[in-house]
Amino acid sequence: MTPDRSSIEAVVQTYFDGLYEGDADKLAAAFHPSADLRWVDKGELKILTVPD
Repeated sequence: MTPDRSSIEAVVQTYFDGLYEGDADKLAAAFHPSADLRWVDKGELKILTVPD
């Protein structure tokens, strides 16, 4: 297994563990600190940052 693949699998596992355990810290660790979730609600752009 290549080092890149191992790293990707480790991040994905951390993400799934965080979801399963309801652990916000594990979920946050799976994302870049500047990542955010964006969506439009009733015509207004909403943004949810990792810390939030």
